Amino acid sequence: MNKFMRKNEHGFTLVELLIALTLLAVLVLAVTGMLAGLPRFYRDLRDEEEGKEEVWTALNFMARELRSAKGFNKNSTTDQLVFRDENNQQISYRRNSSNNRLERRVGSAGSWVPMIDNIRVGDWEIAYSVSNQNDPARFSQIVLELKGESLTIRPRMYRSEDVGGGWFE
Repeated sequence: MNKFMRKNEHGFTLVELLIALTLLAVLVLAVTGMLAGLPRFYRDLRDEEEGKEEVWTALNFMARELRSAKGFNKNSTTDQLVFRDENNQQISYRRNSSNNRLERRVGSAGSWVPMIDNIRVGDWEIAYSVSNQNDPARFSQIVLELKGESLTIRPRMYRSEDVGGGWFE
């Protein structure tokens, strides 16, 4: 046999190299695209968690005040809650529709202090359970709902005041 006629079968053909490089390029592009989206995913997840933490902080703050409430105003609605604290100061919570904030006010003439921003219609609701239908200011339970999170508040103790009483069974 002629030594020039023998085939050298060591190594790769040009077609095999092009296929391997194409597969490698596709793999690198897929991994790069996935890694490029991770910071945005992390930022979105962090913003969502911070928002939930802000909501729970506000709900727990309100719950602490409500548990020690001395008397409730019968003009409280599903959008605004008005009550007296243990120091006999009027405390009010409301959703301000002009700037979409949940606000708190101490006293009847005090200024409204923002608690949480971006409270849209339907994000803030108060549900009352009344123990005596003849006295709508005597609640046995209040449910606060804020941005899909809800907290049920029941009294630690029941007061037996006749006028503007607090919590009742």
